[in-house]
Formats: sequence, structure tokens, C-alpha cells
Amino acid sequence: ILGLLFILFLISLSDIANRDAAQTERAAELIAVTPPIYIILALAIYIGIALLLFGLTIVVLNRVTGTFDKRIDQHRLGQEGEERTVSVIQQALDGNWTAFLNVVLPGRNRTDLDVVLVGPAGIYALEVKNLSGAYRNTGEVWEYQLKNRWRPANNSPSRQAQSNAVRLADFLKADGISQWVTPAIVWANPSAPIMVENPMVAVWTLDQLRDELGNLGQTNKVASPTREQIVEKLSKLCQKQADEQWYAKQ
Repeated sequence: ILGLLFILFLISLSDIANRDAAQTERAAELIAVTPPIYIILALAIYIGIALLLFGLTIVVLNRVTGTFDKRIDQHRLGQEGEERTVSVIQQALDGNWTAFLNVVLPGRNRTDLDVVLVGPAGIYALEVKNLSGAYRNTGEVWEYQLKNRWRPANNSPSRQAQSNAVRLADFLKADGISQWVTPAIVWANPSAPIMVENPMVAVWTLDQLRDELGNLGQTNKVASPTREQIVEKLSKLCQKQADEQWYAKQ
């Protein structure tokens, strides 16, 4: 903006320089009879407008960069939570299970599943949350603590996890695979306290995750051929996404 104002100022000087002698003389006479206070006031207004525009530009840039910084921090925290979760999964489950990370289901609405587990006990869509601060979950309602008051959370992880599970089930059903998908939430920040009462979707803290996954290994609800179909379908989807990302970077 300042650059454009400077260019306009140069253009105005050029116009003055290109005027004929009569116009230049009249302009000089006009300046001569103009009280100095008016000239100073005009310059002050110009400088004030320039400083105001400069200040507004700085404010807008700070807000934009602040938004990007916040998104980067959220992404980084999400990755850290997923890494902790995957580490526990690798220790708790055996080779009969297959884990898929960051599965993006096709469709109009982007659906990003943090972790999908496929094994004898069923199909699980895990929503990993690595939030900071104190939270509580009752039914499908989520709240966070601000000072001494509980305020409703902007988004419900329970509804998000359940919606993702339904989308995954529909995705499998498109190939004739009728299989229930169980949603679950992994609370991946050990330093963030959470209180849970009658949750709509199971909430597993990182400390509980090993035991919860260990209990899954004691049941057998999905036949081996069905598991193989699901693993093949999700593997193709993830490979396609990986190829698209590779070509996009070239």
C-alpha cells in the first residue's frame, strides 16, 4: 500500500513537471498564497494516513501469521499424540492386527481418520486427541475448564469419532463389505486431566490404552477373509493417497 502511494506521489510530481509554463506559474502562485499551516496540515494528513495504513497492515499480518502458527502448533501436537498412540499399539497388539494411520476417505466432505485398527476383534476408528488443559465428557457433551468455570467445547470428539466410524463403514459397504466399525477416542496427553461419565463413545487415556487393546485380543468377531478384504481395500486407498502426495511434490 505504501509502495502504491509512493508511486502515485511520483506520478503527481511528473504531471506537475510536464505542465506548460503558464500552469506551472499558476501553481507556484497558488502555493505562494497558501498559508503554510495548510501545507503542513496536508503533509500531516498524508503522513497520518500512511502510518495508519502501515499499522493496519501490520495488524492484519500479525493475525494471519498468528492463525498459521496456531494451526502449526495444533498439527504438531496432533502428530505427537498419534506417535504416542502408535507406540502403545505396537506394544499391545500382535501380528493379527493391521493399523492404518491418517486415512482420508474419499467424498465431498473430507474425513481424516487418525488410526484405523483391523483385527479379529473388529474394526476400530480411533480419534486421537492431544489437547491441553482440563476437560470433561458426559454423554456426547464436552467441556473444558477456563479458570474456575466449565465452558462448552467448540467441537465434540464423541460426535466426530462416531461420524468417522459411520463414514468408514459406508466406505467398506460400497464394496459389499458389511462390517460394524467401533469408534473410540484416545486421550493422548498424559498431563491433561479428563473426567468421563457415561460417554457416548469410549474414551481411553494413554495409561488405559494398553489394557483396552489387550482385552481386544481375547475376542474373535471378524472372519479372516473379511479382514483380508478390508486390509486390501484400505491398503489400496492409502497407497493411492501416498502416490498423489508424491506426485504433488514433484
